[in-house]
Amino acid sequence: MSGSIPALLRERATATPYTEAFRHPDGTGWSSLSWSAVQERVRRLALGLAGLGAGPGTTVAILSGTRVEWILADLAVLATGAATTTVYPSNTAEECAYIISDSGAALVVAENAAQVAKLRGVRESIPRCAA
Repeated sequence: MSGSIPALLRERATATPYTEAFRHPDGTGWSSLSWSAVQERVRRLALGLAGLGAGPGTTVAILSGTRVEWILADLAVLATGAATTTVYPSNTAEECAYIISDSGAALVVAENAAQVAKLRGVRESIPRCAA
């Protein structure tokens, strides 16, 4: 067994591809994600993040509440070799800017348009982040 979280995800998806990994609310009830589906979603997110500059030595902020997408984003960040910093969606715009700036985050994964709008209001305070 490997020591990295991305390697452990690959091993689990290979060993039990159709086993349920997560059950989560979907707005009308509950949905399930298999380990192979998780691996594929993480792979796609990681490729997108890497295309935006995520990789070893970079930090990616996740501005989101607790949800399955947060887990997938975190796994994707780790798969690029970057580090994750977390920001609560209840933080004010100024608090978000401070956390993002202080952590040196180059990218932010935001939960929704409201969180993106909050960051746009403090854009000048987070100059390291890609536009």
